[in-house]
Amino acid sequence: MIQSTPHNFKDIFTWNENDQQVGGIVIPIIQRDYAQGRKSEEVTIIRERFLKSLYNALVNDQKQTLDFIYGNIETSKLRGDKMQVLTPLDGQQRLTTLFLLHYYIAKHENIDEEQYKFLRYFSYETRSGSRDFCERLVDFNPDFSQTKLRKQIEDEAWFLLEWESDPTVQSMLVMLDAIHELFKDTSDCWDKITGDAITFYFLPINEMGLTDELYIKMNSRGKPLTQFEHWKAELELSLKEVDEDLSKLIAHKIDTDWTDLLWPYRDSGTGDAEADRVIDDEFLHYIHFVSDIIGFKNGLPEIEKDFDIIKLLFSTECENAKENAECLINLFEIWVEIQPIAPERKKFKISDFFNRYVSPNHQDSRVPVGKETDIFAECCRNSGLREANRRKFALNRFLLLYAFVLFLQNKDKISDEQFVRRLRILKNLAANSLDTMRDDFIAGLMRQTDEIIIYGIVKESTEGKDHFNNTQMREEAEKLQWTNANPDKAEILYRLEDHPLLNGCVSVIGLDNVTSMCEKFYDLFACDENGNITRNLDLICQALLATGDYGQDDSFRYQLGTSNNRLLRIWREIFGPIGDRSKTKQVILDLLSRYETFSDETLEKVVNDFLNEPAEYTWRHYLVKYDSMRESHYGKYYWLDRKNERKYNLIMMTTEWSLSGRNFDVFLKTLFDLYGGEEAGLWLSEYCFSRYEHDGFAKLVMSKQNLYLTMEDNCFKVFNSDNELVEEIAIPQNEDGFDTSDRIQLGLSILKKYNPQNTTHYDDTRTV
Repeated sequence: MIQSTPHNFKDIFTWNENDQQVGGIVIPIIQRDYAQGRKSEEVTIIRERFLKSLYNALVNDQKQTLDFIYGNIETSKLRGDKMQVLTPLDGQQRLTTLFLLHYYIAKHENIDEEQYKFLRYFSYETRSGSRDFCERLVDFNPDFSQTKLRKQIEDEAWFLLEWESDPTVQSMLVMLDAIHELFKDTSDCWDKITGDAITFYFLPINEMGLTDELYIKMNSRGKPLTQFEHWKAELELSLKEVDEDLSKLIAHKIDTDWTDLLWPYRDSGTGDAEADRVIDDEFLHYIHFVSDIIGFKNGLPEIEKDFDIIKLLFSTECENAKENAECLINLFEIWVEIQPIAPERKKFKISDFFNRYVSPNHQDSRVPVGKETDIFAECCRNSGLREANRRKFALNRFLLLYAFVLFLQNKDKISDEQFVRRLRILKNLAANSLDTMRDDFIAGLMRQTDEIIIYGIVKESTEGKDHFNNTQMREEAEKLQWTNANPDKAEILYRLEDHPLLNGCVSVIGLDNVTSMCEKFYDLFACDENGNITRNLDLICQALLATGDYGQDDSFRYQLGTSNNRLLRIWREIFGPIGDRSKTKQVILDLLSRYETFSDETLEKVVNDFLNEPAEYTWRHYLVKYDSMRESHYGKYYWLDRKNERKYNLIMMTTEWSLSGRNFDVFLKTLFDLYGGEEAGLWLSEYCFSRYEHDGFAKLVMSKQNLYLTMEDNCFKVFNSDNELVEEIAIPQNEDGFDTSDRIQLGLSILKKYNPQNTTHYDDTRTV
């Protein structure tokens, strides 16, 4: 018999089925454990919402109908009696919660046992422990003055140790504490809960012609809901309180158009066949992108937790919830509306759309954005995730996708040609604003993105710090004027700024030199399609230093280039918009002007011309000549005497930022390497720093001789193990304090004098 009228929980125990009274509820063995008491984030939110709806029904007279409960009426033996019982196949979680709430209210309001004795006929077949626990619980009278019921129950003599590992029992205990927290100050709820305050409908599976086997297949029995399924249900309930029509529309869209939209992206890339059959993760990742757009524009920080998105943006707690829901719809629909370029390749239509405007590297007039050109797909994989506490969908990628969103929302105002030009500007700004590319500045960056993409406005910001780098913004404004005045040369500019070491910033070349220096720069810094420099980077470092001092001050550090192809970002920083690049520009242009084309031979000639018969030996001479002085992994150095920079007190840093790492005097390190190192019985001490103050002179120790060598700006000194000066050897210098002979060769002669056996092995007995 299909129950066409709503019933309360107590009604089940008095139903009459085929002239036999239904006397109990038995959760069948095919059902999974009770889950509404689990402690995961999604279950906690669902539990709180469900209990709040029950609370409102009983305390605030907001009656609740809990939809349909499916199951069978069948004969079973319960509490020793043979009777008709309800075995639910769907609704077990709700029924168990109602059982616990009836128990709590009965005990809390001192209801006569005769009125709640029906609770003894609620049972579980899933585990004997769950069944026995329900029976014991009905007899237990809690002390409601205590904060927790769980601890009281677990302290009872009848509470079995095995129940600590029973997931259903553990979930029930969590739920009881949650009920107690919410209902501890209530009264007069028993008549309401046994009346019409909380009701549901019942549909018997057997009378509907459905078998248990079919139901199990339909319900994926025992399989927990995914995070997204929980999230979707919560979103629907939350929006229902805001705008029921919007709630229904979004739920329908998720199940239809938006699923079709994301279906091509279901491949998780993990090889997990189960994950590749669903798009739940892709939904949530794109939802995080949507929440970022809405949240950032409203001054909120990134919302990291899935369910917090609902609470902060799509619930009655948010005054703009309706507008946010409409924005959510729009941010999905703009992609749905994209027509496939090739209808027979519908699966790839969004990828085709992106490939109209962007490319992996420099190609015709499109904007190079790296290997992943389908930024929407990247967002659906990575948005909302973090790696090493960094956004996996980085802010520069977020802004690029946001630019496409603005374009799709304003297609009637922005032509394809305008969009590509403006997107290039945005890409250059994002790549060269690392100092302001931060979460707390993103709202300002989005405002500037709006101006650039929608209106074509490129101007500096005069307020605050939440903006793109102003130096780069000035350059972009100048380039925009330049391309408008020189449309026939625009592609040359784009090619230059797309070089992997310039990455959009051409100030180190200058607009006046674009046409004459573009191909020369590409020839000097030859690169492959992946952006790796194919020419010998160390030889380029030598040639640049031979041409002039091209390095950059970086706070207390000094930055030169690196020969490491994996650290090309260091070259981008040297050529980038932060700080004064006039000195670097002068050296680059000087070198580029020397030859029409570049090869290793031409670079070697630049180096040899600089080294041959120098009038004086500057620090640049030594760094060009001796390989050991260029072994700094990051190209970072430090001048010990900052008032007398660019002389010989130069320290090589082996870390990128901190002086707390290993630091070496470049001259003593070179002597150590050239003379044979440890095999020659030498040991090189490191500089240790505390607040940029070092702990004495670096020492090149001759272990067998119990001597050590130090170097100052104008001399070498030899000490014995008692720190007594043995000899001081002056370094020939001119009146300006620059060497007139090679101090490295002088140092080698000193080592040969005091440590003549260049075959001794390193001795770990260090007396100094």
